[in-house]
Amino acid sequence: IGDPEKAILDIGGETILERSVRCLRCICDAWYALIDPSMQRTKKILRTLGISIMEKERGGYIEDLNYALGIIWKFPILVAPGDLYIIRCQDILERIRYALTLDKAVISFVDGGKFTGLSLFKDFGGSYTNVDISGYAMNVNTPDDLEKVRGMDRT
Repeated sequence: IGDPEKAILDIGGETILERSVRCLRCICDAWYALIDPSMQRTKKILRTLGISIMEKERGGYIEDLNYALGIIWKFPILVAPGDLYIIRCQDILERIRYALTLDKAVISFVDGGKFTGLSLFKDFGGSYTNVDISGYAMNVNTPDDLEKVRGMDRT
């Protein structure tokens, strides 16, 4: 899509960000967002949602992830990328709750084997596994992805 503020695209009357917060609010005690300082529209929405904001110029997924984990440093940490649209809230919550029972330090949530960016960190590193969330969430990376998500039934 080419818009660094994809998280605030409207789908079905709410932004991707608002939907993520609504779907995951019951499972997360504290909320943090790492954004580029130029993302002023996203920053405004984050503030209205009561999310603590960390600002850093984009350095790539791994660099930004390590930066955020190093600041928060309170485990478990659920990482949800701004472009991941949650299609089925209850199913995602069930998969996250299942992941919390696993004896692994890092759990990556995948869609048909492809990483979604949704991850659960119980520690900064160590053993890891994948949990499939196919059909429950989708990365919105292209205009076709956006149209596909807009046409889906959501729960």
